[in-house]
Amino acid sequence: MLSTLNLEGAHVTWGASRLLDMRDCTRPEWATINQTMKQLETRLQPAWFRPFVKLNAVSRRLGYDHWSRLWEYPWAVLSANLDGRLRILDIGSGGSAFPLYLAKQGHEVHSADPSLSDGTQWTDARKRMVHSLGIATAWGLPPRPQNGSVSVSYVPDSLQQLRYADGYFDRVFCLSVMEHVPETDWPHCMAEMSRVLSDRGRLVLTLDMSTPAANAQQFRKLLVEPSLTLVGEIEYSVPISLEDKQTRHPGHTYETVAIIWDKTTSNS
Repeated sequence: MLSTLNLEGAHVTWGASRLLDMRDCTRPEWATINQTMKQLETRLQPAWFRPFVKLNAVSRRLGYDHWSRLWEYPWAVLSANLDGRLRILDIGSGGSAFPLYLAKQGHEVHSADPSLSDGTQWTDARKRMVHSLGIATAWGLPPRPQNGSVSVSYVPDSLQQLRYADGYFDRVFCLSVMEHVPETDWPHCMAEMSRVLSDRGRLVLTLDMSTPAANAQQFRKLLVEPSLTLVGEIEYSVPISLEDKQTRHPGHTYETVAIIWDKTTSNS
């Protein structure tokens, strides 16, 4: 199901695959989701540090308030059709509050991130010091994965090899992860996400691209899994003009494409 609205004369759709447009963030739906995310990020911190997290400069230093995530998370929530209690997998969560947000809505949430076991998130002294103080960061892992009655199951799995049974999840999120995976692995990753997705389940994914990669429509290399049906057509003019970039995300360089697939079966 697609939801549509008018944004200062522009036709805006969520529930369909498309390029990022930061103008959406002025909508009440986006603002409400981002506000709840901010509250969860604050609760992850030790009490003594919480007043500092309210400062935008500090929040950005911790990896929160990243400009494109302020669009991606609300778009993903609004596009996933999260009616009812669902079993959800968020891939590559790191220390994001996103899986906690999903759990707060009453869903059973699992987070798969290989950095849970390989220690790569603490490779420099600054990060180790922050972690030793109990400070949560988006590029680390939550020091307290349980937030009151809200809990998430964290596992150290890579996207290339997930431990879950076939069809285990109703929804799979993979937000700003694939750009960190070699393109040669993309077909296998898409097949693996489809494998753990239930029949008629939904995969919600975002991909960050440089302008040259966006002009080459790099995202099309993800459209390879036959069991997944693309929701909406991803259409934009190439090369992307400076005017278009400044309209959708002024002051920022890279592009983010947001893609939705529904799981189909031969009997559907």
